[in-house]
Amino acid sequence: MADNAADKRRSRIVAILGWAYAVERCIAAAVLAAVLMAALVVRAPWRINMVIGLLLANVVLSPRHLRFVFDIVTIVVFAGVAAWVFSPNNDVGRWEPYIYERDIAQAEAARAIRPEENAAALYAKLFTAHHPDLFDSELYEGDIDRETLTRAWRDVDFPEVKLWLQSHADAFALLAEAAKLPQCRFPLVTTQLQQDAQMLRNNLLKRWALALERAANNDFGEGRDAEAMDKIRILRRMAEHLYQQKMLLDMPRGLELERMACTVMSRLIVECEPAEEVLGEMEHWFLDLEETLDEDWAKVFDHEKLKIKHIAGLMYEVNEAGKVRCGRHSIDAFNRQFKMGLHAVRRWEHAPRLTALFLWFTIPHRPEYAGRVIDRIFERYFTTMAAPGGHDALLRAVEDLQLNYKGIIELAAWRTVNWVHPHRQQWSKRLTCRNATLVLIALKRHQRRHGDWPKTLEAVAEAGDFPIIVDPINGGRFAYHRSGDSFLLYSMGKNGIDEDGRNDPREGSDDLWIWPARVSMLGGAGPDVE
Repeated sequence: MADNAADKRRSRIVAILGWAYAVERCIAAAVLAAVLMAALVVRAPWRINMVIGLLLANVVLSPRHLRFVFDIVTIVVFAGVAAWVFSPNNDVGRWEPYIYERDIAQAEAARAIRPEENAAALYAKLFTAHHPDLFDSELYEGDIDRETLTRAWRDVDFPEVKLWLQSHADAFALLAEAAKLPQCRFPLVTTQLQQDAQMLRNNLLKRWALALERAANNDFGEGRDAEAMDKIRILRRMAEHLYQQKMLLDMPRGLELERMACTVMSRLIVECEPAEEVLGEMEHWFLDLEETLDEDWAKVFDHEKLKIKHIAGLMYEVNEAGKVRCGRHSIDAFNRQFKMGLHAVRRWEHAPRLTALFLWFTIPHRPEYAGRVIDRIFERYFTTMAAPGGHDALLRAVEDLQLNYKGIIELAAWRTVNWVHPHRQQWSKRLTCRNATLVLIALKRHQRRHGDWPKTLEAVAEAGDFPIIVDPINGGRFAYHRSGDSFLLYSMGKNGIDEDGRNDPREGSDDLWIWPARVSMLGGAGPDVE
C-alpha cells in the first residue's frame, strides 16, 4: 500500500511537472512569436531575428527528445557568452577606431592645390595673430553697431571705431593678401572636432567681413571710393574661397558674405560716383558667374557622406596588423568625439565586450561593406532630393524606417537632406543678389545719361541701358518705385506679389529688400516700410 501511494504521488508530481513544462512552452512560444513578429515589422537586424527564430523553432517544432539537447546547448552558449563578457580584458596590441582612409584620400586628391596658391595659410596666420576676443569690444553694441553697418559714416561720427579699424590695419592687409590668391582649401572636415574648428573659423571670417563692411562705409563717408572698392573685392574673394570648400557649413556662410559684398556694392553704385571702369568690373563679375548648382551641392552631399562614414568607423577597430573587429571601445570613441558625457558607462569594466557583442549582432562585420551601403543610400537620397517633389517623397519614405543599421544610415541621409535641401533652395538668393546688382548698375547708367532715376524699370530697357532682368526667386521682375530723389527696389519673394516691401511670415508677406541698403542684401523688409 505504501509503495502504491508513493507511486501515485510521483505520478501526480510528474503530471504536474509535465503540465507546467507544457504551459511554459506555450508561454515561451507565444512570447517568442510576438517578439519575432515585432522584430520583423520593424525590420530588426537579421542576426537578432535568426536567434529569436531558432529559439521559437525549438519550442514549437523540435521533437520532445531533441528539445532537452537544444536547451542544454542554448544554456551552454549563453553561459559561454556571459563568461566572455565578464572575463578580464586581454587585448593584445593597440586598437584604434577604423578610418575610411581611401575615401578621405580621394576627397583630398580631388581638392588638392599647390601650397603657395592656397589662401588658407594666410587666413590661419590672421586667426593666430588676432584673438577672437577682440570682437567683444563695447564699440560694437547698440546704435554704434547698427549705424556703422547701415550707412556711410565719417571719422568724427565714431572716432573710437575708426581707431579700432586703424589699429588692425595689419589684419586688413592679410585679408587683402589672401584675396589676391584665387584658390583656397581649408582642411577637410570629417570629424566632430574638425567641425568645431570649422565653425569657429567661419564665425571669425564673418566678423572680419563685418569689419570690412564698416571700413568700407567709413571710406564712403570720407570720399575714398577706390579704397571702398578694394574692400568689396576682398569680401567677394572671401565668399569665393568659402564656396570652393564644397562643405555644408561653408556654402551658406559664403552666400552670407557675398550678400554683404553686394550690399556694399549697392552703396557704391547708388550713393557714390564710381567710374565706368568700376561699374564694368562689377558687371563682369556677375555676367561671368557660372551656374554649377547641382554639381556643387552633389559635392557637398558627398562630403557629408564622409562624415557619416567617420561615425560608422567609430563602431569598428583596427590594430597595427590591419585586423578589423567590431569596436569594443566605441562608447569611449563616441564620448571623445561628441562629448556625450557617458563617463559612467565608459568606466564600467565590462562595457567594452558588451559593446562588441551588441555591435556584432547589429552591424555588418566588415566596415568596407558598411561603406558601400552608405554610398548606395546617400546616392539614392541625393538623386531623389534633386528631383521635383523629391523632398516630400523622402519625407514619406523616412516615416517607415528599418530598426537596423540600414535604417540608421537612412536616418543620417535624411538628416543630411534636411540640412542641404533648405540651403540648396536658398541658392536662388545668390542669383537674385547678382541680378539685383546688375539692375542697380543699369539704373546708375540711366541716371548718368538722363540726369534722373527712371520712373520704371521698363524705362531703362526702352532707353537701351539694359534689358529687363528677371528675379530668380519668383521668375518675375523686381519691384521698383520712385521715392523722392531716390527709389525703392526689392524682390517680391516667392509669391511674386508686390507687398510694399513687407516681410512678415505671420501675414504671408515675403518681400526681400535691396535698396535702400540694409546690413545684408535680401535681409527682409526695408527701412520705414509700413
